[in-house]
Amino acid sequence: MFTTFGSTTLAGPASHAVATVASPYVGWLSAAATQAESAATQAAAAAAAYESAFAAGTSPATIAANRATLVQLTAANILGFNAPAIVATETLYAEMWAHDVSRMVNGH
Repeated sequence: MFTTFGSTTLAGPASHAVATVASPYVGWLSAAATQAESAATQAAAAAAAYESAFAAGTSPATIAANRATLVQLTAANILGFNAPAIVATETLYAEMWAHDVSRMVNGH
């Protein structure tokens, strides 16, 4: 006795019983595969959006360099001589921050 089940042919006396019992699961697995494919597509789109937003923002290295400069200027600020440079460094950081917020709010 042979029973065709999907693209597979089963042989033997139990083949019909196996095909009958397993048939409902084929539909369920097909639906689950479709949903998984949709979820993967959505995840890929979300990852692409994140990468785009990250690339449009100020790089972490640039921010770290700005903060390191601020630390150096502050540590060497004897009698306030570095105050103008500290203000300029903080202003640049505020501009980077505003740029990044604008990119996040506007989506790019």
